[in-house]
Amino acid sequence: MKLVNSSYLKWVRYRQCLVTGCDYTEVPMVAHHVRWGSSSCGMGLKPSDYRVIPLTAIEHQRLHSGVEKDYYEMYQLEVEKVMLAQLEIYRLQYSLPIAHSEISTEELIR
Repeated sequence: MKLVNSSYLKWVRYRQCLVTGCDYTEVPMVAHHVRWGSSSCGMGLKPSDYRVIPLTAIEHQRLHSGVEKDYYEMYQLEVEKVMLAQLEIYRLQYSLPIAHSEISTEELIR
């Protein structure tokens, strides 16, 4: 089941790019849905809105021009750790939708 949270996606787009360190004040940002390692999405389906990382629009385009796993390895991105950490920060600052609030952080990013 895909969990949807547009407020979380917006919050992620305001964070620094994991690759370049740029933020929304410098370049357009994207909340990239991480498909690699997801047990909840198939071909053509987006995973949960909690399985996202911040990238510049250019880096997002680069990621999609190749193999997702290879991109993460090239930049030594530990996306699972990043997704867990940023979701914990978000949970401390904001409330999740009621339907999502009882779900563990680990389950939200599966």
